[in-house]
Amino acid sequence: MLFKLCMNMDENQSKDNVRNGEEDGVSGSIEEEEETNKEKEQALQLIKEIGEKNEKKINFRITNQQAPSKRPDESFFRKLDSSLKKNTSFVKKLGKLTEQQRTALTNEFQSLNLTRYMQEVVSTLIDAKLKMSDVSCAVQICSLVHQRYQDFTTQLFQAFKRVCQSRVEDKSLFVNQISKVRTDLRFIAEITVGGILTDKEGLTLIHNQLCAVLASDRDRLEILSLIISFCKHNGEDIAGLLPRKNRLLADKFGMEIPKSDIISPEKQKIFHNLLIDYWNSVRDHVVSMHKELRQTEYRNRQILQTKGELHEERSRVFAEKQAAYEKLQLNCNILADLLDTDVPDLPESEITHADHESSINICDQTGHSPDMFSEQSVWEDEDQKSFYTNMLDLKAIVPAILYKDSGPKHKNEHKSDRRRHDNTGTATKPMGPKLKGKGEIAAEEMDRDLTDLEIAELDQEELVAVQEAAEARIAVSPHEPSKDDNVESDDDGDKDALSLEDDTEEDDINIGTSTKILMDNFIASLKNCVNRELVDRASQDFCMNMNSKSNRKKLARALFNVHRSRLDLLPFYARLAATLYSCVPDVADHLTLMLLRDFRFHVRKKDQIHIESKVKTVRFIGEMTKFDMITTSDTLNCLKMLILEFSPHAIEMACALLETCGRFLLRNKASHLRARVLLEQLVRKRVAKAIDQRYATMIDNARYTCDPPKSDTVVYKPRPPIHEYIRKLLFRDLSKSTVEKVLRQMRKLPWSNPEVYNYILKCLGQSWSIKFNNVHCLASLVAGLVSYRDDVGHIVVDDVLEDIRVGMEINHPRYNQRRVSSVKFLGELYNYRMLESSVIFNVLYSFITFGVSYDPSRISLFDPPEHLLRIRLVCVLLETCGQYFDRGSSKRRLDYFIAYFQRYIWLKRSLPYWSLPVSSDDENSDSENTSRFPIEVDYLVQDTLEPLRPKLQFAASFQEAANSVAGVEKEMFAKIEKVVTSDKIHHQTVENLSTIPEGSSQVDHVEDENSSQSGSSDNEDKFDEEIDTGEMVTGEIDENDPDSEVYTTRSQVRRAHCVEDDDFQKALDAIMSESIQSRKQTVVVQHDMTVPVSVKKAMSKEQEADSMKFALLTKKGNKPTLRPLKIPVSEHFAAGLRDRTQAEERRKQELKQITLSINERQVEEEQNQFDTSYHTRQPPANLNRERRPKYQPPKGAPNADLIFSSGGRRR
Repeated sequence: MLFKLCMNMDENQSKDNVRNGEEDGVSGSIEEEEETNKEKEQALQLIKEIGEKNEKKINFRITNQQAPSKRPDESFFRKLDSSLKKNTSFVKKLGKLTEQQRTALTNEFQSLNLTRYMQEVVSTLIDAKLKMSDVSCAVQICSLVHQRYQDFTTQLFQAFKRVCQSRVEDKSLFVNQISKVRTDLRFIAEITVGGILTDKEGLTLIHNQLCAVLASDRDRLEILSLIISFCKHNGEDIAGLLPRKNRLLADKFGMEIPKSDIISPEKQKIFHNLLIDYWNSVRDHVVSMHKELRQTEYRNRQILQTKGELHEERSRVFAEKQAAYEKLQLNCNILADLLDTDVPDLPESEITHADHESSINICDQTGHSPDMFSEQSVWEDEDQKSFYTNMLDLKAIVPAILYKDSGPKHKNEHKSDRRRHDNTGTATKPMGPKLKGKGEIAAEEMDRDLTDLEIAELDQEELVAVQEAAEARIAVSPHEPSKDDNVESDDDGDKDALSLEDDTEEDDINIGTSTKILMDNFIASLKNCVNRELVDRASQDFCMNMNSKSNRKKLARALFNVHRSRLDLLPFYARLAATLYSCVPDVADHLTLMLLRDFRFHVRKKDQIHIESKVKTVRFIGEMTKFDMITTSDTLNCLKMLILEFSPHAIEMACALLETCGRFLLRNKASHLRARVLLEQLVRKRVAKAIDQRYATMIDNARYTCDPPKSDTVVYKPRPPIHEYIRKLLFRDLSKSTVEKVLRQMRKLPWSNPEVYNYILKCLGQSWSIKFNNVHCLASLVAGLVSYRDDVGHIVVDDVLEDIRVGMEINHPRYNQRRVSSVKFLGELYNYRMLESSVIFNVLYSFITFGVSYDPSRISLFDPPEHLLRIRLVCVLLETCGQYFDRGSSKRRLDYFIAYFQRYIWLKRSLPYWSLPVSSDDENSDSENTSRFPIEVDYLVQDTLEPLRPKLQFAASFQEAANSVAGVEKEMFAKIEKVVTSDKIHHQTVENLSTIPEGSSQVDHVEDENSSQSGSSDNEDKFDEEIDTGEMVTGEIDENDPDSEVYTTRSQVRRAHCVEDDDFQKALDAIMSESIQSRKQTVVVQHDMTVPVSVKKAMSKEQEADSMKFALLTKKGNKPTLRPLKIPVSEHFAAGLRDRTQAEERRKQELKQITLSINERQVEEEQNQFDTSYHTRQPPANLNRERRPKYQPPKGAPNADLIFSSGGRRR
């Protein structure tokens, strides 16, 4: 029931999702349809407006063209006013023509007779300083004059012709009088389109003017705005232009915008080609200017990266070029739209692209990407970012009446904006101009305020105030702060900071006693503000209860006077000042002035005392920087001063500043270039100058704190889930308490899968992947698995032995820990009976023989003089399993190995690498005093061998160790000589060491180990001689001596002496002696003699049925002779021989049958035993005859600690 209910809920949810998706799709389609309808209405409105405007122009043109036939006669002019005063007044008004005067001038013109003043009217219209908005009014006046007076058009054309000709002759007038040229060009175009001037006259003037303008401005593009204005206002009529945005809007709905046909298309084509030619020059100029700007930017960036600063002149030049380029690009886009052409592509320069790739990648501070707090982030984590950026909004909590007298004024607000702007670097580039002065900031604010005012809504008094403000703005804007003002700014800051204390003392007089006590308690409680909540509460409390001028100064002084040992309070004090800044900016400003003044005081004094106070000051500056209370440029200037001084205290101060805000400065977009240069400069000075190691370490720590070295991300190899589970069991879960659990889980794995099977065996052999203390747990696990899978044990052992061998061949330091772990694992496997003691001794001898060179002049690559890891490997293996070599043959074998091991150690000690140069005064000193052989190695060897052989006498020199080895070898050679004769040894040596037969029952096993001094091709010394008790015998080989021989022999049987064997031998000897004695007393009767083969074959050919043939041996002289003799079967002699032969054959057949039956029974028994043992498998039998079988736990892996806790073994 519950399942059905859940299914119904899921279906309802899916239906709701589908319904919501459909609604979203419907709403989206509705919005798109509304947008389309809106654009369609705009297109229709545009077509309607263009049609109406073209119709008005045509009507206006027709009216002016018909004017000559409709002009009034002389009687009409007599009725008009011809007075000098009124006509002169009208002409003067034409000089100040505006659009607002259109109606008044038109009415006044209707009553005046201007026949005698036509020349004055024309000159006034030509010289009038018209605006673009006043041109239509001037055209209207010209049309009225043209319709009434016949000479006006001719004089107007001649006047314009003279003006244009003067400009063509002096092309500088196009630039100097660009506004006049712009209005004149539009004026001529409007009166030409309006029919006041004929097409031939007007178009000629326009064409000549455009040609002169384009020819003079083709390289500099100083009057590009003039061409844009002409195309915008008259391009449709004169050149047949259609803006691209209008064309695209009409094409979208399949509409056609009406074109102006006032000017013929042939004439429009001439002007269109002229404008297109100019556009090509503009396009090329934009591309070249863009390339030049990118090169300048690249050079400035390089200077910033190398020097950390950019000269003011270069910054100013770049700003001018960038402003000019932006203006040109904007005009280019406008002209391209008017001409309906494509804007040129501006590819990024390769130099700039490479520079951006090599620069620091500053991540977006406002983004919320997953790796926001990566190596390039300003903040280390989310908590730190919240602490320095999320401030308590006091304006939303504290009433405005409580902080209105101390709130930020207009200048302070701009100062705060400037700080934020400088730190974030979102609007200005690093190579841009420096921050503007106070006069420029005030001028910009005043200009912005004046621009926002609505003139029409102001009263007369307000207009006067606005006019005065504008005059003040004009007076202020050219002012720039002088260098003297900049030089004295620091001194002024010091004076302001010094006056704080005096002002505070003066204001204390006006404060009440209760308020003073309250403020003192507040200041005393500041040292307890050790978290964000307490700081925010304190800031709110101050604004609500203690916000006065004197208290603000006292608070700033209290924050500054924090004890030099309470560095933990600095971030919270800085947060307090930053939180109060929105309502009480005086605290942060006063604190900043005092900190910078104190810093300059310490730097200028150059004394090497009071380092704690200095560190406190720079750390406080760093914390204020991260809260944007001190600009990054000021902080970097402080760091630069410290690096230039580079005294001990300056180094400590610089390191403290970098540790506090170095990461912030290095990853801030506005300061990262300069901070990186200063950091590199600090590192170079650390390397170049000889400073104390303590200061060098401080510099390194500060460097890596703010700029940690890049680390490669760990890439995990993708593995199947079953592989990950196997690794989890073996490498993470396996421990002493979880061996049984892991064993059960390992048995449940799919061993039948070849891939899983191979991976399990691979992981079982990787002992270096688990903790070193848990290696014995891995060996215990392998021993437990062997009880269920026989093949696991020998495969794991083979892998371990192979890894040990490969480690000796590669001999790379990065595999040292892996080799130690493998040797430890091998010893633990021996403890759990996974291998024989002979394997352990073979590995031990390989450590001190493989690739070892006994000639100091020939250095072995497998075992160089400085390489001492093999000594450690031997010690690790002996520490792991050496305790079990305490009796029997294993004890003697270990004693012999210790002799060779000591010789190897002294061989290493005696090499020149470990010898110190001996002076003439120390010639008689001990060799130990002149050796730099690590004392840790000696301690390691002693700690390893003393528990195994407490009474062992360590060799005191290489000669003593060599003599001990020679004694061992002498003893072993003596035992070998008892086994084989010298002739056999010599014969076997000459025959290239062929197989040696067993010479006596006294020898059961001999192992061979070749030992040679350096001289063989692979620099290996081989020695392997092991006789009846498993002892090692080694003989040295000299390749330079051709008679040098090595006597080696090997047997495959090893006898271990025990009491039971002696008893058995005695019993066997008694039986054999008794048998020999009884045999001597027995009378041997020889029944038959052997007949030669040749005679026997001849007799068999002549065999008859009724007789038997015999060979009669006779002797004639010294020569025996055989003669055939036939005896009938009926004779008693022949019948007895025949019966005896038949009985012998029957006995042989019976023995044969008995033997066959026994063999079949044995086969059946073995098969039954195999079937039974398969189901009830027992642990592997103990193959070490010298040791008693170990205790076998009932299940799982054996516990070696429990078995060998008694400290020894009994038979």
